Amino acid sequence: MNIIDIIEKKKRKIELSSEELEFFSKGTIEGSIKDYQISAFLMAIYFNGLTNNELYTLTDLIANSGEKITFNKKDKKIIDKHSTGGVGDKTSLIALPLASSLGLTISKLSGKGLGHTGGTIDKLESIPGFRTDYSLKELEEISEKNGISLGQGRKNIAYLDKILYSIRDVTGTVDSIPLIASSIMGKKLAIDSDGIVLDVKCGSGAFMKTFDRAKNLAETMVKIGKNHGRNTVAIISNMDQPLGSYIGNFLEVIEAYKIFCGEGDKDLRDLSISLSSYMIKLAGNNLESYEEIYKRCEDNLENGKALEKFKSFIAEEGGDFSYIESYEEYMKDEKFLDIIIEEDAYISSIDTEEIGKTALLLGAGRYSVTDVIDYKAGIIMYKKIGDKLDKKDRIARLYSSSDEKLLEAKDRFLKAIKFGNDINKKDIIMDVIE
Repeated sequence: MNIIDIIEKKKRKIELSSEELEFFSKGTIEGSIKDYQISAFLMAIYFNGLTNNELYTLTDLIANSGEKITFNKKDKKIIDKHSTGGVGDKTSLIALPLASSLGLTISKLSGKGLGHTGGTIDKLESIPGFRTDYSLKELEEISEKNGISLGQGRKNIAYLDKILYSIRDVTGTVDSIPLIASSIMGKKLAIDSDGIVLDVKCGSGAFMKTFDRAKNLAETMVKIGKNHGRNTVAIISNMDQPLGSYIGNFLEVIEAYKIFCGEGDKDLRDLSISLSSYMIKLAGNNLESYEEIYKRCEDNLENGKALEKFKSFIAEEGGDFSYIESYEEYMKDEKFLDIIIEEDAYISSIDTEEIGKTALLLGAGRYSVTDVIDYKAGIIMYKKIGDKLDKKDRIARLYSSSDEKLLEAKDRFLKAIKFGNDINKKDIIMDVIE
């Protein structure tokens, strides 16, 4: 068996055996298969795809190529949640405490952001005192005590995927749906959960720009999850405009707090409740319908139980909640610039990726893994697609520690907003794949 024959078979659309894929995985990890050979193999997958058997085997090899994360579940079930990444996506800050407030035990690992999409860890670390570097044992103890814990993902999970992604990133093979699906699900399957809820973003601010590609990815990941014995559901959600109105790390914590207080953006609230409801449904005994669970989630947002869980979650991991409650005081030292509309208009569309890159320019994200984040930087959007604007209306406020960045970001922000009467506004939840 050799890598040349494996590349030739994939090039000719001949199904590879499990043994051949294992040979590729082992050689990639050990270094006996060279980068240019891995590149050729990935390009063959890019053009010819993977059969179901190949897809399941590659995902399994990724999942087993590094550290496996297990929890002492006793009589409880662990449900994992994953988002494919978007602008203003702070649903984990809302959906996890909300689901926990209804009795679900949650211990989740999350990552830091890179580029125009933010990371949940960065949002939490924007809260003074909040720690994310707990050991797995410590996270398990916190979730046992409080019903919820959240910490940083482990570097040694899915080692094969790290090698493959580094090569995909420089060979034009990142946007292969089989490779994306096996990458995401390989990391998810390395964590011993009972179910997985996926939030697949679709639109101008997402990796999947079209609904057809988003649905293809969602269906592929659900298929992988079920094949590996995990209850899996995927929500396809709209990312043609930022999720919610606040973009940037501490700003997104503020908006999550507003949702718990009965305020905030309706789309963000609805999507967060849906994610919580599916998490609870996957963990349950199916005696309750999704609609019944959704109503219970709404009730806990209204009666304050979800807010109390949010507060205890922040406090249990070292965060000082007083900074969130007095956010206006905490934000007052950050410089800001208001963007004012000069004529009557409607917002017809938003280039959401450009909005994300504007937040990145302000200091809210990283261009490289070594960059330092300005946790208070970001954007508050006061208007969204379909909103009527009167002359001199404020449409957004930009925050940064740099006056120069504020001026540069203003120009970029305005280029991302299109005005007119041709309004194309979609529902936040576009489809659900079960």
